[in-house]
Amino acid sequence: MRAATLFVALLFSASPQEKPAPSSRPAVAASDAKQERLARFAGKWRSEGKFFPLDGAAPMPHVTEWDNRLILGGRFLQLDTAETIGARRVANHGLMGYDRATRKLSWVAASDEADAFFTGEGTCDEKGELFELRGDVPGEAGSPPIPYVLRVQMRGADEFVWSVRFQLAGKEHLGVEAVGRRAR
Repeated sequence: MRAATLFVALLFSASPQEKPAPSSRPAVAASDAKQERLARFAGKWRSEGKFFPLDGAAPMPHVTEWDNRLILGGRFLQLDTAETIGARRVANHGLMGYDRATRKLSWVAASDEADAFFTGEGTCDEKGELFELRGDVPGEAGSPPIPYVLRVQMRGADEFVWSVRFQLAGKEHLGVEAVGRRAR
């Protein structure tokens, strides 16, 4: 369960496009218009919602603060987050981009509480308003990974709704449900 709580806020926040940081390499043209959509996630964001423990315990407050930056000529999004899940604080660091080989959104992240990488891949709709990522959260020592689906629905340039659902013993379990807004 601990690993499942760690990755839930690594992925998204939404904002208008920011210019990428200068790079020693020339910018590479996007292979797909979807890759360019990552720019809308750059910036500082905050989400508030609920975390629903896998063991069925009472829901807990879930707050995430993001500081996301475009890197490497704007081809990738670097995500730095600080989560508060109940009374626990968790720091996360991730990278997201569109994989030119698979033509899917891919991400990898690490947390200060886990000795494992969190990975996933997914898609976004043609308007760049609905994102869905699927992957596996590392299980506790000796237990199998836990499949998840993360959905992010944009509500304009300054807000989004997101949720994480886990598959446990063939049943869907809501893990997180939150609303994110651009930090002012």
